[in-house]
Amino acid sequence: MYEELRAVLDVAGDKFVKHVVGRSPGGRYPRYFQAVFLAFWELIIRENMRVSARSEAAFKLRGIGTARGQLNIPGGGGDWTAEDKRKNIDAVKGAIRDAFEADPGSLRNAAQFGLASHLERILQNSVTEQSLFEIKQGLLTLGATRKFDEASWERILRSITAIANMGPDHTGYLVIGVADDEKDVRRVHQMDGIDPVKSRSSRFDVVGIGREAAVRGESLKK
Repeated sequence: MYEELRAVLDVAGDKFVKHVVGRSPGGRYPRYFQAVFLAFWELIIRENMRVSARSEAAFKLRGIGTARGQLNIPGGGGDWTAEDKRKNIDAVKGAIRDAFEADPGSLRNAAQFGLASHLERILQNSVTEQSLFEIKQGLLTLGATRKFDEASWERILRSITAIANMGPDHTGYLVIGVADDEKDVRRVHQMDGIDPVKSRSSRFDVVGIGREAAVRGESLKK
C-alpha cells in the first residue's frame, strides 16, 4: 500500500504534506497520513481493489487535508477517537474510490504489494545473510554470442537447493536482473544499452531481464 501511495504522490509531483495538507514539507502530520494510508489499505486489502488511475487518485487527494478539504482531523495533539478516525478514513475512501477498480484476485498474492520496497529489503539483507540469497545479472551470457548460460543455471539450482535444505523456518530469494559486479554492469550497458538503477545501498545495480527477452525475440512473460 505504501508503494502504491508513493506512486500516486510521484504522479502528483509533490511531497505528502504539501499535496494533501497544503503545508510546507518538513512538518509532521501523522494523523493525515494515517487516514490516507488506511484508506488505501482498506480498498486494496479488504475490498480487493487496485489503483486504476494514479493521476485521478492524485487529483482527488490534492488539498483533502486543507481547511476546505473533506478531512476533519483535530489538531493540538488531543485525543483522536476511533469514531473520528473512521470518519476521516471513509472520507478519503469516498474521494478516491473512483480511481480504483476491482481486482479479480491477483492482489491476493502478497508479492504484488510493495514490489520496489520489497526488492530493496532483499538486496539490503543479502549483505548480512548471504547464505539465503542468490543474485544474478541475467540468464544469458554476456559474450559475443548471447546464449543461455548453462553454467550459471547450474549454480542457481545448487544455490536454491541449499537454501531449501536450510529448513522450513528459513525464507530465501533468487533475484535475477540485478548485478553486483561493475564489469557486468558495464558489459550490460555496452551490449543492451541499459542504464542501470542503483539500489539504495549503492551496492547493486538493477539491470532487469526485459533486455534478455528482446535479445531472444520473446515476450517478457515467456
